[in-house]
Formats: sequence, structure tokens, C-alpha cells
Amino acid sequence: MKARLTALFATLLLAFSGNLFAVGLGDIKVESGLNEPFRARIALLKVGDLSDAEILVKIGSEQQFAERKMSRDYLYTRLRFQVDLQDRKNPSVLVTTEEAVKEPSLDFLVQLEWPSGRLVRGYTVLLEKP
Repeated sequence: MKARLTALFATLLLAFSGNLFAVGLGDIKVESGLNEPFRARIALLKVGDLSDAEILVKIGSEQQFAERKMSRDYLYTRLRFQVDLQDRKNPSVLVTTEEAVKEPSLDFLVQLEWPSGRLVRGYTVLLEKP
């Protein structure tokens, strides 16, 4: 009986392990500068056959910022996230604002959710060119 339960558990673990940790957030590439509307792309990793409707990306919660002793500035609530899966070899998340960003650097958390998981990753970007 114990051997059967162990085998069943191992089979279930293998069946679901591909989806549990499949999706990830990669590096961010900033496409705008200081005093311009913010525009950047974050690489999406290992999305597999998920659709854009199954992937939710948003700014981290106030609690997540507080847990990391980070300030959740008002500007971060203005960030808009759009999943872009048109190029399945290079999926990404487009991050934008409508207003110009006057801060020389941003330090924010991004929350990614998909049907079988969730993760939070921090990003620091410099908008002022040296």
C-alpha cells in the first residue's frame, strides 16, 4: 500500500512539475530615458503553451514592498503591464507609463501569476544616462 502511494505521488509530481516552476521573469531592457514616458520590456521565460490570458503581470502589492523594506511610490501604481506573446521565441512583458518619468531611477516589484503559480521579482532601472 505504501509503495503504491509513493508511486502515485511520484507520478503526480512529475506530471505537474513542468508547470509549477515553468514561467519566469528575465532581465529588463529600458527603451526610454529620463523625462519621457517609461517604456521597457521584461523577458518572459519558459511560458510554454500558455496564452496571454493565462499570464497576469502587475506591480507588487503594498505588503510585498513592505516585506522587502521598499517604498511603493505612487509612480509605480501608474505602471502598465502588457503580456506580448506574438514572438513565441522571445515573449515579453511591455511596461509603460502615460506620463513622463522625472525620477532618475526606479526600484519596483513585479508580480507574475499563471494558473499553477506565482512569483515576485524586483527590478532597479536607471533612466539618467551617465
